Order: sequence, then C-alpha cells, then structure tokens
Amino acid sequence: MTGREIPENAFEQKEYTAEDGISEAINLIEKLLESQEYVTVAVTGSCTDVGKTYISAGILSELDARGISKYTASEFDTLRFKPIFTDCHRKGHVLVFTAQNPIVIPGNEGIERQNDLFKDEMRKVGLPLSKIDLRVYVYRPDKPFHELIDLKNADILIRNNLANDKALKYKPLKNTGESMSRPVTEKPLIDESKIDTGEKFIAKYNAYINEGLTETEASDLASLERIESMGGKLAPREIEKKEFYLAKMNKNELI
Repeated sequence: MTGREIPENAFEQKEYTAEDGISEAINLIEKLLESQEYVTVAVTGSCTDVGKTYISAGILSELDARGISKYTASEFDTLRFKPIFTDCHRKGHVLVFTAQNPIVIPGNEGIERQNDLFKDEMRKVGLPLSKIDLRVYVYRPDKPFHELIDLKNADILIRNNLANDKALKYKPLKNTGESMSRPVTEKPLIDESKIDTGEKFIAKYNAYINEGLTETEASDLASLERIESMGGKLAPREIEKKEFYLAKMNKNELI
C-alpha cells in the first residue's frame, strides 16, 4: 500500500490495542445510550487484513453479552431497507458498520460531509439518524493509513500489532467474568476479497481529482462505484450524480 509510515506521537489521540479498543468502544456506546435511543458506530480499516472483522465482531459480541439491541452492515450506503434490530432487554439500539469507507476530506469538513451523506441514506430507510457517533479506525504497523486520511477524525484509533493476513474472529472467554479473549482462526464475517477496498477507493479518489473533480465530487463518485462493486443498485438520483461526474471528467479531457 502506498502511504506513509506513522511516526511515534504523530497524532494527539491515544492508540489502543485491539482488546482495549473494543472495551473503550463499548464504554462509550453505553454512555451514549444513557441519553439517546440510537448509537451508530463505523469501523474503518487502513487496508484489508488489519482487523476490521475482528474488531467489529468483538463489539457485536460485547453488545450481545450486555443485552443491547444491534444491527450490522458493511457500510451505511449499502442499506436498502430499514434495519431490524435484535430484540434485547435493554433500551436503545446500536448500528455497527463493519467496513466503512475512510473520510478523505480532512478535519471537520470531512466529518460533516460524511454525516450529511449518512443522514441522507438513513432518511431513505426510515431511521431518524443524522450522524455517526463513534468512528473506530484500525491499522497495523505494516499497513498504515494513506496520508490523505486525517487520523484525528477517529474517536478510537487501534494499532493492531497482532493482525495478520489470516481471517480472525472474536470469541469471548467462557465461564469467566472476563469479556475479552484471544482471536481464533475462523471464517470471517465479511468476504473482503469481493469488495472494493479502502486502498482502491483512495486510488480512484486521487484519479478523479486529477481528472478535475472537486474533493467532494471525487469522494461521491468513488463511493457510488464502490456500491456497484459490491453488487448494490444505485437509486435514480445516484445514477444521475454518477453520470454528471463522468460527463464532467470527459468534458475536462476535451478542453
């Protein structure tokens, strides 16, 4: 992956191990549920095989252990119907996106843009949600985030030193009071070989910028094409947007 090595103390927020990151995510989710009905969590990886599936499965497993209602999808723009949350005894619902695209626009502008897109997608499926509450970024030392990704946008940054190129699944310990465990090799929750990876997304984004699109337009077009790469169908409005962006690039080539 083309990118930069991450120097020590290059960013202000704390880095977590996989287990500590899962624990911190659960703590924050429970605090948010004290004051709101829904909590949305987006897990974003620097590349494939960095531990997104493991982290997501850990969060979902701990929600189950606490009787917290949940629903999971790979990304928010892949939802095509209103989620049916699990029926649990505690109030509130948690929506977990296990392989969310990275934000390629830095700072608050990028967060606001992603939240706007999220709000629009949630409106389509009938959920009264306007923002992603918790962003969990995952990387491993040999697969750092691309230099375009603003790591300060992460609420939890996980440096997953134990991840490797084998699929891992989270499995809680049995018959103990502990909630965290070591990974075991099992079939992944998501077949990442079949989806457009974050690395491909960044490559497309850069190419579209070079073709004359704005940062927002390049991000939108790459996102729309990623939906199609996963077998999703675009809505008529989304098709119009895609055709507009492609036409704009073609026009720039003729100038």
